Amino acid sequence: MVKYWLVLLYLSSFILTFLKYKILKMKKYFPHFVILICLFLVLPKTGFSFNKDNPDKLNTLRSNIKRPVETFIIWNSSATGADSIDQLSFKNAFKTIGLSPALIYLPELSKTVFHNKMLIIIPHTAASLLSKKVIGQIQYAVIKGARVITDGNSKLADRMNIKLSSPSTVKFVKDLNFPSVFLQWADTPKVHLILNKQNKYCHILYSDSVTGYSLGILKNSGKGMFLFVSTLFDPISGEGYSRFPNLPNLVVKEMDCFPLFERRGVDAYFDPGLEDGIPIEKLIANWKTWGIKAIHAAAWYFYNSHSYNYKLLISEAHKQGILVYAWLEWPYLGEGFWNAHPDWRMKNALLGDAKIDFLYLMDLQNPECMKSALNGLSTLLKDDWDGIDIAEFSITGGVDQALAGPEEPKCFTGFNTTARNEFKSLYGFDQVELFNQSSAHFWKQDSTGLDQFYKYRVKINNRLLRQIVSSIDSVKTTDKRDWKIIFTVLDNSLHPEFDQLLGFDLTNTLKLAKEFNATLQVEDPSSEWTRPPVRYDQLAKSYISLIGDIPLSIDINFVPIHPDDQKGFASAQPTGTELFQQYIFADNNCGSVCFYAESTVFKHDWEILPYAMASGTSVIKKKKEMRILTSHTVIMRNPEKHRKILVDMKPWPCYGTEGIIIPQGEHILSFSDTAPVTGNKKNTLRLNSISDELISCSESAQGIDLIYKSPARCLITLNRIPLTIKVDGITASLKVLKEKDNFIIFAPSGKHSLQLD
Repeated sequence: MVKYWLVLLYLSSFILTFLKYKILKMKKYFPHFVILICLFLVLPKTGFSFNKDNPDKLNTLRSNIKRPVETFIIWNSSATGADSIDQLSFKNAFKTIGLSPALIYLPELSKTVFHNKMLIIIPHTAASLLSKKVIGQIQYAVIKGARVITDGNSKLADRMNIKLSSPSTVKFVKDLNFPSVFLQWADTPKVHLILNKQNKYCHILYSDSVTGYSLGILKNSGKGMFLFVSTLFDPISGEGYSRFPNLPNLVVKEMDCFPLFERRGVDAYFDPGLEDGIPIEKLIANWKTWGIKAIHAAAWYFYNSHSYNYKLLISEAHKQGILVYAWLEWPYLGEGFWNAHPDWRMKNALLGDAKIDFLYLMDLQNPECMKSALNGLSTLLKDDWDGIDIAEFSITGGVDQALAGPEEPKCFTGFNTTARNEFKSLYGFDQVELFNQSSAHFWKQDSTGLDQFYKYRVKINNRLLRQIVSSIDSVKTTDKRDWKIIFTVLDNSLHPEFDQLLGFDLTNTLKLAKEFNATLQVEDPSSEWTRPPVRYDQLAKSYISLIGDIPLSIDINFVPIHPDDQKGFASAQPTGTELFQQYIFADNNCGSVCFYAESTVFKHDWEILPYAMASGTSVIKKKKEMRILTSHTVIMRNPEKHRKILVDMKPWPCYGTEGIIIPQGEHILSFSDTAPVTGNKKNTLRLNSISDELISCSESAQGIDLIYKSPARCLITLNRIPLTIKVDGITASLKVLKEKDNFIIFAPSGKHSLQLD
């Protein structure tokens, strides 16, 4: 900014000189032209930018470079009631995205030095107690570039020139940055409305839907920013999602407060029918940016007359280091199969075709139907899939309508001809009689007969599931495919009635998972989705004690589920802090999480999720070293561009355009002032990215040696193709895929060592 005024001053002086002497000898003005040109060349480096296109956008001084910040929260140890919950909510919300705030206790403020790289969170309980001197120091730090967040009417808000109305009741709130999220406060609190108007220095974030007045603003001050919300941030949950669940998203995107670490650590379901018209390449580019490491792609479009291009999907995903699993929802094989084979449709209790929700159920007890389905699957699997997800398998269909049981005969299945003949031979009556009110076997009167039918469906489900898995395993063995097999099941731990209503048998499923080396993926039923995120911690722990060494994953569904009158949850669909905490609680105990679906999660949540996935990473900075502790492989932006990277005091060959790859465990990261890495004249082999967990890596005489762990094939991206590859010391011929300047190695599943020369 200073140089900008220097330019104007010098230009004015030059013009006056020119007018005074008019046109004498032009050569005497040559030095002036040179100086002006030099000043304008320097000007862009000052951080000043003209913002003609959008003068209301509050980013005139924002840098294009993601800058790490040091996060602090001013803490009032004496806070009670709503104020105490509120400051705890701030702490937990920002911890969730990896901006874990260090605590500055009120008595320590006199010794605190505020600086421009700080993100300072000042909850209402502390903001009300700040002295004028401390407020002045904070304001000066903001002018120099610091970011400050505070809430509620306080001394600090007053010094920020915030104009507030008298309190009024608020229920409906607009999130102006994320308009796809509709906020509703069921407790209808009385809130001060902000009277400040939007201008080029003040950007409105939230507003009352009724009056239109602001509830949250972002103010520009010098090189820094103040973010203010007029009500307490969250005085209800203590977690940070009951008022402004997307405030952490805002802080990252609008205040340029980027966490240091990211992670690619989530699977996601993908239904091509929900993303129709979006180019595959664009979808996959998004998935990579969002930290998705594997896609479970709906396979039922294979049976349509115009099949989805799975081959292209798989190929393009692999180029970006993303795995692809075939997602089966059998006995739903898609509308194409349903339309082609009307005689093989599952029958309900009314002997009609069983269509439940989006599921068009087929009769896999019919040998011809099963044979056709398996043959089609065998053809589909000829593409280079990384695994198969057998999701919610049951002849009942794994949807809520099936849980109505005999009360809803249209959704009560198992009445096809094959089943009726077999059941009658076993129990002496046709199960159709369970729905004949004049029959002695009418289900409301014959509880024994109904129980026999429930047990029969369990028996059929077990038999059909084994047949399907055995067929997949046969293809896997014959074709020497390295597939990950997944069983996705609905949790019944809190609802034992599901066993009967869905025909589910956990004991048998676990037996099959162990026999065929499958992963058990558990989803909680929709009746539990309104509960707080900590439920996923409880869910994972309950299964860990049951399954032994069987790999476990948690499936989380993201759809609108919170009712309008549920206090403590501001949005119908989990978003922001609530979503991030759901992931963290699920991941903490099993290390594997899958979202339904990549299209149902809000885009603004996907953009921040990579930081939340790495939020458990801690770092202690000491001079030029960073002591990093992480339970998963993470990526760190390189704060020391063009320097030699060292991990544990040894040259580190694991970095790329995304950043530095830090393996799980405790490591010391440092940078050498010498030996710049930009030239890469010797074409040194380098690990650019990895699809799962990196255990260790080191430079060898000719290349690199690494150890990794992955339940599926591991996609290892290198900067050049290695001349030789050894897996566990044995020379191997692995598939290699070239994508621009990168080479993707398809390494085998499991834990292995690789020698790449």
